[in-house]
Amino acid sequence: MSNDLIKLGVYIKFPSRTNYIKYLSQFNTDFALNQQSLNKYIDEGKYIYTVEIPEFNLSENFYFDTTNVGTCLIGLSESKRQIDLLDILNSLIYNEKYSKSLYYKTFATLLELENTRQKIQQSKEGKFPKTSIILFLAEIGNTLGDILSQGWFDLASDIAKQINFFINTDIDIFNDATDNYGRRRTQYFILRLINNWQKWPDSNYPKCAYDEPLFNSLIEEWLTEDMARIEHLLLCALDRHTHQCRPDNSKTFFDFSSGFYEYIPYEVLSVLRLRELLGLQNPVLEHVLTSTPLGRLPPITNPDDYMDDFLLGILKRVREEYPDFADGLFAKEGLYADTIKPSIDKKPWQFWKK
Repeated sequence: MSNDLIKLGVYIKFPSRTNYIKYLSQFNTDFALNQQSLNKYIDEGKYIYTVEIPEFNLSENFYFDTTNVGTCLIGLSESKRQIDLLDILNSLIYNEKYSKSLYYKTFATLLELENTRQKIQQSKEGKFPKTSIILFLAEIGNTLGDILSQGWFDLASDIAKQINFFINTDIDIFNDATDNYGRRRTQYFILRLINNWQKWPDSNYPKCAYDEPLFNSLIEEWLTEDMARIEHLLLCALDRHTHQCRPDNSKTFFDFSSGFYEYIPYEVLSVLRLRELLGLQNPVLEHVLTSTPLGRLPPITNPDDYMDDFLLGILKRVREEYPDFADGLFAKEGLYADTIKPSIDKKPWQFWKK
């Protein structure tokens, strides 16, 4: 137990809510092109599109396949999430549309992980170069933290298992998650927290996953009933979060360098959510990051409720390429459970399960 943890205080250059709203408002949130491409995929399935290169007087045809679907869906979900994020920051009222945009992002992440699994298999067959199989822990780890803090425990567990599997392969899949580059300590903390909760061993994580004393203390003590202690640790984590919201540079990497997680301390919310799940009392945290609904636990919703006709249409087409994808994604009693029948002649998409 580390008793010498001292709160850093809020980072001196951390943006006020007003300034952060101004910052977010400058980004383009038009998702019409992504929506159009995905609608065409829903209507036609895998299709050919042309890329024009006028400076070389060239044009080339490509297939719009599941890789493109994942990219477009991530872009669409991020645009929706940003719109809903701004709405919450402006109104200071939680909007469930934000949860739905996170579900879109979750679906896109599941597809990205499935695409990665397929590429690994292709690389074993000599059909795809290992060096081109790349994921980013900063992005997927953020999504995992979002999912866990939403209280979508099954989805969080499934995705954590997939990430652990990829970390344990003989391919350096995660571009930004080594001791030499990236060092996404918060994202590793979320993985370690889920491992600890589920009583799973840690995967082959690098040293940077264990070199933050605060996170080591939280892993050891997140189940404590000492309210003063857990409050202190979580306030330290909130302070640290504000210091990590900066762009990466040539010398230093930061966990939240994207600019879209300043007011979303999912590492703290995830601890609170799991404590809530296990019936433990949670402290009331007074901090700039808890001054908006984004810094407090939202009501738990059923993620199946966000599977709309648009995502269902994408799912049907994806399973034309990957018949096993999302076999276990829906509850049996869910709205769409009988619409897409699980594959019975192939291994389940949760490939880690025996």
